Amino acid sequence: MDDQKEQHQRTNESASQQHHSKTRSLYDLLIENKYAFGAIVLGILIINIYMRLGMVQYYGLFEPDGFFYYVVLQQTIANHYVVPQTIALSGFPPYHNSMGEAHGLIYVTALPYAILQYTGISPLDLMRLMPVLFGVLGALGAYFLVRYMAKSKVLGLLAMFFVSVSSGNIARTAALVYRGDSFVSVFLIFALIFMLRGMGKDDKRSKYINIAIASFILSLGLAIWNGSPFIVAVYIFALALFLMYGFIIADIKALYNSIIVAAGLLFTLLLERLWIYMGIANSVSLTGLDFVILYIPLIVGALLGYYIISKKDSFKIIAGTPYQRGAAVAVLAVLVLVVVFGVYGSRFNFIGSCTNAICATTQELQTPDFAFLFDSFYYQLAFFPIGLILFIFLADKIGEGHSTAHRIAGKLKANVNYGFLAMLAYLLVTGYLQYLAIRFNALVSIPIAVFSAYGVYAMGKLLFRIRLFNMPVRYVYYGILTVLLILTITFAAAESYASVQADGINPYFIQAMQWMSNNTAHNATVLALWPDGSVVEAVGQRQSYMDSVGGENASRIQGFADWLFSENLDTQYLYSIGKPDYLVVRAFWFQELGGIGTEGNGINLTGYGYTQMSSLTTSQGANSTTVYTLTGSGLRTELVETPSANTAIYAAYLGNANSSILDQIRHVMLFNTTSGRYVLFNATENKTLNYTLMIQYSGNQLNGATLIGPSLLYSNVFRFLVECTSSYCPYNDSNASMKLVYSNPDTKIFQISYSH
Repeated sequence: MDDQKEQHQRTNESASQQHHSKTRSLYDLLIENKYAFGAIVLGILIINIYMRLGMVQYYGLFEPDGFFYYVVLQQTIANHYVVPQTIALSGFPPYHNSMGEAHGLIYVTALPYAILQYTGISPLDLMRLMPVLFGVLGALGAYFLVRYMAKSKVLGLLAMFFVSVSSGNIARTAALVYRGDSFVSVFLIFALIFMLRGMGKDDKRSKYINIAIASFILSLGLAIWNGSPFIVAVYIFALALFLMYGFIIADIKALYNSIIVAAGLLFTLLLERLWIYMGIANSVSLTGLDFVILYIPLIVGALLGYYIISKKDSFKIIAGTPYQRGAAVAVLAVLVLVVVFGVYGSRFNFIGSCTNAICATTQELQTPDFAFLFDSFYYQLAFFPIGLILFIFLADKIGEGHSTAHRIAGKLKANVNYGFLAMLAYLLVTGYLQYLAIRFNALVSIPIAVFSAYGVYAMGKLLFRIRLFNMPVRYVYYGILTVLLILTITFAAAESYASVQADGINPYFIQAMQWMSNNTAHNATVLALWPDGSVVEAVGQRQSYMDSVGGENASRIQGFADWLFSENLDTQYLYSIGKPDYLVVRAFWFQELGGIGTEGNGINLTGYGYTQMSSLTTSQGANSTTVYTLTGSGLRTELVETPSANTAIYAAYLGNANSSILDQIRHVMLFNTTSGRYVLFNATENKTLNYTLMIQYSGNQLNGATLIGPSLLYSNVFRFLVECTSSYCPYNDSNASMKLVYSNPDTKIFQISYSH
């Protein structure tokens, strides 16, 4: 009986081996054949590019900051490819705002344009597409980086694919998104690749050259983005892990490599100081004394670790066994952390605390929730911790013999290599940043994609020979995986092509700015909301008092917000800031009233409500009246129209959506969106709610209804957005007056006249 079982087992193993051989042949065809491999890479890159082209239908750039940088780009090209210190269209006369971001952010486009201009491409088009190029480079970099974890082309292709379809990555590498964190991750990826490549070289010359290249690439991050210290933090943390691991396993070669990498970091610091001296980068965290504070323990630890391991027989108390070395590393690491953060903790500002009013209203600076994380990474959220765990404990089970394995307490075998440690450092640093704020999701997208790819790859390898009910389990796994990947592609593509420009930038606003460019004096100055000011500069080509980068000045913002919410004309405000020639206001501001008030140093917005109503139903009331019921934000309003000999009479009532008790509203405003004229009906009763129901209409068509707070009705912002028309504007006294010179459904442009 036992012989029969043994024979049956051998038969199954033989069948499995034959099937494995067939599968291996398919693998050879698809991966090891250079033409098939090239076709797969090309297909992934086509998907990568397609995913990032969702917003090319829109004019300009994704957000106001991008428009500001376009102005800087134009001035740089005109200035013989030297980034200007001050921006001609930013600020109020005679002052101009400076370019506060690292100049490399502009050179990313300016230098390629110097060559590509002869093809006929415009600076704006090149700028719009540059993030897509970095999306491609990031995916290609992930392919090479992950292969230092496991030498598998399949794994590399999976990593490339996962980066390509990651919504978190697409959020910063999509067309039109032009900002430092769109580009800086690529410099970190390739710095890590050359560092690991150098560590693997036996030839010292090749080793030194590769690590020097890594140090140079790392330094370029500072020239690209002021937030670049995080990439140095990843690099330093990876080196610290190399040191600890190399010491624990007594890897003398790794410790020597750590000394070389540490020396390369000093080269990085010197280059960063050079970029700062040349004026193309700014002095930020990890470019001065705070770098030295971290660097000294690293270089001392590397030299000391190398010396102890090279003479470990003389240091048996701390270096005799892996457990003793591990304990020594743990104690030393704790002591270093206590000293560094205890004595110099105040010097560290890797991410910076942002507590001002602007930070409070900026969505990308808020803490992410699970819904946001799922929208950013989808099913990679589930796969990346699986990949992390499987690599540590089961890498040896899937034939990745290059991993260094060590027993833990005589039971589990832990698999670690230097590629894994580099990716672990990358994940931990960027994961912490993601925990702090939404804006860092693109930074963490690379390590999440890499570990997700390993999770998918390792599970497939582990399930290769497992059968359930005489059916290979891997087929079920591949089926489920295929569905998940298709869903990921579908969701990411749908999100990409449904994305719109930030801060309410829309075709009407662009049209208004194009009108301004063609119909106002070249030296005209403009007052606008700070995000809108960047579009005024880029498209309107006029000088804006405030903008989203150089002119995001708290004192100017507060004064402007106070003026907008004031019930007094306060025309002296216009004189105090230098008498701007034009004012640009937008209907989109109604959606931003809360943010404007908060950024304006916490203006009390209790009376400035602006609640849009919807879900209109019509019914007939008593005495031939018509009742229009509208709901929105948990409220219900009823507009009662009573026929009259001359014109209808209107009254409005307000209550909770589910309540039958309604109180009369003090005012009803009928606003003609075509002519800009309005009629105001006042309640005759004394006991009324001090609100206004504004009914917007065109002809016989109701366009919308809005419940307006008592203070908003009498504010300057309401005067500009509603009451000022081409025939009359209530903003008018002996000092200054407004004249509407352009209007569309989103934007109004007023010319300002002064008496002296």
